[in-house]
Amino acid sequence: MITATAPTPTFLNSFKTGDAVTVFFSGHDPITVAKQNSLYASIEEKLRTGDTSDLYELATFAARVKQHSGGKFILVEKDGRNVVLLHNKPMPPALSEFTLQFVEQGFDTDFIERFWKNLCQNPSEQSRESLYAFIEANNMTLTDDGCFIGYRSIRENWTDHATGNMDNSIGSTVSMDRSGVDSNPNNTCSSGLHVAAWSYASSFGYRASRLVEVKVNPRDVVTVPPDYNQQKMRVCEFVVLSEVTEERNSLVHPDTFVDASEAGDDWDTGSLIDSDTNATVVSNGSEVFVMNVTTSGGVNVPKELAKKAGFAVGDTANACYDRATDTVRISKACCNAGTACASRTVDSHNSIRLGSSVFSVWDLVQGDHVEGRVVTDSNGYEYIELS
Repeated sequence: MITATAPTPTFLNSFKTGDAVTVFFSGHDPITVAKQNSLYASIEEKLRTGDTSDLYELATFAARVKQHSGGKFILVEKDGRNVVLLHNKPMPPALSEFTLQFVEQGFDTDFIERFWKNLCQNPSEQSRESLYAFIEANNMTLTDDGCFIGYRSIRENWTDHATGNMDNSIGSTVSMDRSGVDSNPNNTCSSGLHVAAWSYASSFGYRASRLVEVKVNPRDVVTVPPDYNQQKMRVCEFVVLSEVTEERNSLVHPDTFVDASEAGDDWDTGSLIDSDTNATVVSNGSEVFVMNVTTSGGVNVPKELAKKAGFAVGDTANACYDRATDTVRISKACCNAGTACASRTVDSHNSIRLGSSVFSVWDLVQGDHVEGRVVTDSNGYEYIELS
């Protein structure tokens, strides 16, 4: 647990590596601040100028939480536990610790704020409490709209194991009336839509199965049974995102970052080079959008380009790499040419988030650039071409 309180010790020394700075104080454990942390530049400047009078206050985690979140989140200690205040209101211990992980790894706390707002819309206190147990027991990955990632084992024909009638294909939204979901956590196997942590879903006992990751809004969680170490839950709605072969070991989903143009100047999603100009140029009479590769090796197609190609929120965007032209084609129609195909739902920001599965053929890394343009084929259909 990261502690929030300490006496004011004396600065002793410091050393830097390529991606962090570690500061030493008398009577205190060394404090390491990663380069992506919002306080890194301020600490580095104080060390450069020798102004270390308030360096401890700046480097302590409570100060880092406050500055990293723009003052929205405040870290305090209560009864020996860390408690994070959001707009001066205490968050549950499990979510407080989860928030501290976000700050420690340099992720934007807006993810947590959106998650908390969605969770507060859950009508059942018992449901909210059970979700806290799930957070404590399992790795949790959040999406940019305040939802979280769960997993399901399904049949090879993309239907559920129980009935064989429920469509779980990529992009589908599966829902049922909340009143039809058994809210009693002591009924360990009962009615409802079942979502699980990776360890449970990946060991589900069917030989011919697929594993899919699903997005769940915390307001739609009904209960988390205590058996199997809180690794499964019953919900009333989820969205199928993709087929997976391994767990996502990240606090945030790499294909769901918010556009830089909508999240503020200090939010680096890699979606656009210049959020003020939308990073567009004119080449051979066509408007070209230049995009950065994200930290996960994917690309976020901005809303301006998606709209020009006729995509709207909720549409399915099919992306496929074409070996013949060494380009990626994104269209509403199913792509058959080439390899490394993927489908994504156009999100609430009207942008298209593409992960590394499509772009692995290009060996892209963070910092590389991709150009996108709208192209019209011989049949008059428009699509997005990335090169």
